Amino acid sequence: MKLLLTIHHELDRIFIPPPDSQAIDQALERLITHRSYLEKLRRNAYATAKKYSWQRIARDNLTLYEADLSHKRGTK
Repeated sequence: MKLLLTIHHELDRIFIPPPDSQAIDQALERLITHRSYLEKLRRNAYATAKKYSWQRIARDNLTLYEADLSHKRGTK
């Protein structure tokens, strides 16, 4: 089971170094002038965000606990 989810630069987010105002300007200009890029980021970000739903987190945790319990029972 994959426990860590990864967010990818320019796939579902834009990474901008905190003090870099020029990078902020460039990113905003790209989002404004390239509508298809904005739509791609929006779709991918939404798909990534759905992976963090409480229902999925609870299900993944339950699966992890059940696997651990099963493993502990098998080693005794």
